[in-house]
Amino acid sequence: MHRFEHRVVAYIKEHRLVVPGDKLLIACSGGVDSMALLSFFQQFQQYFQIEIAVAHVDHMLRGETSAQDRAFVEAYCHEHGIPVNSCAIPIAAIHEQEGGNSQAICRRERYQFFEQLMRAHTFTKLVTAHHADDQLESMLMALTKASSLNGLKGILPIRSFGKYFVIRPFLMVTKAEVGEYLHNRALTFREDASNAKDDYTRNRFRHHIVPLLKHE
Repeated sequence: MHRFEHRVVAYIKEHRLVVPGDKLLIACSGGVDSMALLSFFQQFQQYFQIEIAVAHVDHMLRGETSAQDRAFVEAYCHEHGIPVNSCAIPIAAIHEQEGGNSQAICRRERYQFFEQLMRAHTFTKLVTAHHADDQLESMLMALTKASSLNGLKGILPIRSFGKYFVIRPFLMVTKAEVGEYLHNRALTFREDASNAKDDYTRNRFRHHIVPLLKHE
């Protein structure tokens, strides 16, 4: 077992994130983190005695590029015999009608789709690829808001999600380790160009504040 895999398996067991018989719905954008997550559970599906399937949402914010992300995830799943459920949601049109924060709308619509799938196909848990870097960013962002101490709890390894649960098996590994794991498995992924922009608060923390703290 690869060291990365050993650490993730140990974390899953420590927090009882997965039990035999679980039906996991893996949220997969096609990016580095979610493709590594999907690859991990492909490898350990028999080990954990679980079933897996994939959910992908095209937010239709990057035109043909985001449509290609959807096609990439669907093609990978079809090639490997993994059930896949995908949809396209016109976030820009919803944002124009409602106003507000576009990222919040993306999250709301995405999770509504996930919940519909879980109800329709009796999945037990939703799985996301949040890692240690996401945890650090979230806690720093919570500090700047100074609204309450609850934000300092950070991202939990497991939390309730309606009648279901969402789990984060990668919380103890860094983004660099996730990328190295995917590289070692010689798997491809899709790069979201919007991740390089400073339009969103999380990206500004990711690009400027976190690197400085790591350097110090």
